[in-house]
Amino acid sequence: MTAKPPPQSPPPDGDVRDWLRNLDSKLLACRQRHKFPELDPTKPLPRGAQINGPYDDGTLVIVFSCLRGCGATRHLRTAPGGHELDLAGSYRYRYANSAYRAPRGAGHQITPRACLAESWRRGREAWLTKARPVTPDPAR
Repeated sequence: MTAKPPPQSPPPDGDVRDWLRNLDSKLLACRQRHKFPELDPTKPLPRGAQINGPYDDGTLVIVFSCLRGCGATRHLRTAPGGHELDLAGSYRYRYANSAYRAPRGAGHQITPRACLAESWRRGREAWLTKARPVTPDPAR
């Protein structure tokens, strides 16, 4: 029995493709996945993370700034008293760079995979010079 290949998303339309081609490389990388700092309880608060508060309701807000420098921040609020995270709460994101915003109505086309494809398009020639011939192909 062979596994079915995953469904493929349709390629972005022309306007979105043009937008991706003109997007700064740093922002394109962040469209695939931001590089937010991670909290490690055995280490000091990492670069790119800060804690704001307490606010009137006793909550704190942990702010994570993308380490790639795209200007995105991710905010997470604690429960009152700051002792527990609000597990039901969700992250809130802010984007300081207006170039990061997708064209209106195009968000469903600008997927991490579409951004990866654009990164591949930009870098493939340089990357292919580093490719090693392998026989047989281990991916098949």
